[in-house]
Formats: sequence, structure tokens, C-alpha cells
Amino acid sequence: MKALEDSLDQHIVETASKRKQYPGKIVACFIKKLKAERQMLELYHPNIKPREIKADAAQGSRMTNVLAAASAVCKQTSEAMKSPEESEKKMRRREKNRVAAQRSRKKQTQKADKLHEEYECLEIENSSLKKEIGKLMDELKHLTEVLKDHEAICPLLHCAVNFVSGPRRDVITSFLPR
Repeated sequence: MKALEDSLDQHIVETASKRKQYPGKIVACFIKKLKAERQMLELYHPNIKPREIKADAAQGSRMTNVLAAASAVCKQTSEAMKSPEESEKKMRRREKNRVAAQRSRKKQTQKADKLHEEYECLEIENSSLKKEIGKLMDELKHLTEVLKDHEAICPLLHCAVNFVSGPRRDVITSFLPR
């Protein structure tokens, strides 16, 4: 079956290359060859029918176990083949790396703690500033009401000085202590 398919592919390639050279003659020849190939494929009946290969569910887990064991054996073998100097060097490098990683994690934790403390301080300051803003707004409302009440009864605002051109605030602020 595979041989016939390969043969057919080869004929297609030959035909394509000939088509570039002799386009008119090739079409009829190509059609004949294709018909002949189809007839041959229809006549082909394999004596042995291929069975479906069924995967075993346990096979996957066995393969995983074998691969893990093989990698462990390879690692042990490579460790055994190294010289004592190399393995000592590796142990020192690992120890240095472990200590450096501990230092890095400690720094990172300290930095996070510092940021959290700063955040809490800023939250407290923010809430106290909001309270102060509220108090100042209340005081502003109160003073505005007092000023409106005072404007109605103030003799200075109704005198001739008030009719002079200029802002009213200058007249009022000029009488206030500095």
C-alpha cells in the first residue's frame, strides 16, 4: 500500500515537471495514469488486517515511574563519577547559594514590613487630616453665618465709606486687628 502511494507521488512529481515542458501532451497521459493507479489500489487487498492498538491505562504510569527511576540512576551515576574536589566545590556553591537566598528573603520580608508600617502611618495621618478638614469646614460655616448676621446690623457697612469705589473687603479688613 505504501509502495503504491509512493509510486503515485513519484508520478505526480514527474508529471508536474513534464507539464512545464509539454503542457498539451501531459494532461491525457496523466489522466490515464491516475485511472490505472486507482484501479490497482482497488484491487489491492491486504492478507493481514491490522489490529487496532489499544493503550493500556497502567502503561502511562509505568512509563512515568521508569523515567523517574532512570533519571535518578543517571544523577547518581554522574555524582559517583565526579571527583571529590568537584563534589566539594558543588557543596560549597550550594551552601553559598542557600545563604544568599535566605538573606534575600529576609531583606524582602523586612522591606514588606517597612512598607506596611508606612502604609498604616499614612492611613492614620489621612484620617486625622480628614477629621481636621471636617472641623475646619464646620468652623467656616459657623463663621460665614456669624458674618452674615453681623453684616445686617453693622453700622460701618451702612455708612458713607461703603459707597466709595473699592472692594468691600478692604473696608471690613481695615478694622480687624492684624
